[in-house]
Amino acid sequence: ICERAAMRRMLTAGEFYLGDRNYGADFGLFDELDALGCGYVLRLQNTVKWEVIESHPLSPEAIAQGVTLDATVRLGHRGAGGVRRIVVFKGPKMSEELVLITSEPVDILSALEVIGLYRHRWKVEMFFRWLKCVVPCRHWFAESREGVLIQIYLCLIKALLLAELTGRKPNKSMMELLQWHQLGEFSDEELVRLLAAEEALRAKRAAKTKS
Repeated sequence: ICERAAMRRMLTAGEFYLGDRNYGADFGLFDELDALGCGYVLRLQNTVKWEVIESHPLSPEAIAQGVTLDATVRLGHRGAGGVRRIVVFKGPKMSEELVLITSEPVDILSALEVIGLYRHRWKVEMFFRWLKCVVPCRHWFAESREGVLIQIYLCLIKALLLAELTGRKPNKSMMELLQWHQLGEFSDEELVRLLAAEEALRAKRAAKTKS
């Protein structure tokens, strides 16, 4: 089902939610969160229109972090969604601005705290990207909570053992070699030799990049 529909089933009064722009695309969700007394920081799509009601002063620290706007706004062409607070920021390596909406007033969450919360959420996003693309753990073999947990733990144990063997964080090439080994394409000794060769190639590329 839709992720927003799944989220609605799990909403709990008084909790605080962080979400990407898939959740920020549903103005009705904001009203439901408010009705439950929930706080939130969600990313909006950059195409969303808003009307600034009151701009809030930006601290030098916020400006240094790339914050360009902190304002109370009215969302949508017709003021849909009521009055909210927007924080816009753009880091040095970002191709586009991030537009964040929060339920909390300035005296509860500063612009920097809003950004900090979203960055914590992004760490979770990057972890699952690594889990799905590198380990890999792209498809669930079970639909129960216990089955999903077992699969994740097995993938993490495999990655940790490989990190202990090689002394560094596993990458996609290393995980592919391990998969071929599990299929019986080469022996334990060949796996160790191939991993060492992959590591030497990586070090050579890194040295070439530095030079």
